[in-house]
Amino acid sequence: MHQEAEMGSWIDVLALRILVSETCTAMRFLPHEHAAITTALRRHDIDPVLVLFVKRRGRLHVEVPGRGDAFVFFRGKSTRLDEHGRWQDSVRYFIGMGRTAPCVWEQVLTEFEKWLTIGGRA
Repeated sequence: MHQEAEMGSWIDVLALRILVSETCTAMRFLPHEHAAITTALRRHDIDPVLVLFVKRRGRLHVEVPGRGDAFVFFRGKSTRLDEHGRWQDSVRYFIGMGRTAPCVWEQVLTEFEKWLTIGGRA
């Protein structure tokens, strides 16, 4: 009976870790992301010091002075237990406010460059 109780609480802890990891979506600007974004801004003759990086609703908004829109992206990290009982981390990015089209960091940079070039909205 004691062993069953221990097993039950262990499973509860695992389920809680999965739930927390999938729902905690605090967006932090990672160093490589910041470096890539500021490099792209400089390529377009925009001083990164003048740009606002705003975290709003768990997404990072890049706001360039003089523009009425912002480039928005989100990084989602999840941890799941695989069939072998090991934790597997995965990172997906989303551009804009939706979560419908996951992509990789390189795609975010490509879309950011397009946004800077053509003044598109993301």
